[in-house]
Amino acid sequence: MVNKKNIIPWKFIFLLFLGLRLWTLSAFFGAQNYLQFEPRYPYTRELLLLFKYPILWSWASFDGVHYLSLAEKGYSFLYSQAFFPVYFLFIRFVNFFIHNYLLSGLLISHLGFILSLVMFYKLIRLDFDEKVARWSMLFMTFFPSSFYFLSVYTESLYLFLT
Repeated sequence: MVNKKNIIPWKFIFLLFLGLRLWTLSAFFGAQNYLQFEPRYPYTRELLLLFKYPILWSWASFDGVHYLSLAEKGYSFLYSQAFFPVYFLFIRFVNFFIHNYLLSGLLISHLGFILSLVMFYKLIRLDFDEKVARWSMLFMTFFPSSFYFLSVYTESLYLFLT
């Protein structure tokens, strides 16, 4: 007999992930008409403007630029010691296969978020029923700052590893 607590709702998890991605993309396209992307942050011109697709730039701004630079050059710029190495070493490893630092970082963040949803579901199911677990995943996915999980930031990998 199969224990229902051990069955992972993969379809629901992928629907949550796709829903968050579509929600953030719609916000990007909506804001694009009103807000211009201005690369004023340090290293933005050197890193983000190398990539052809402006739609990806918004997912690697601020600290994301630092992680991409660390993945490419290592600890070689001012204040780079403020960033822990696990995330950018993952980017460097995935880049060995993809040959694009930005896409490598996005892939790691996306996979980290999907795996975080799986682990979060398993954790909730230890004490609560299916309905509570699904609602909890839904609230975590569409929390106002959940777009960080899909950006070139450490949040999704950190959430998965914890």
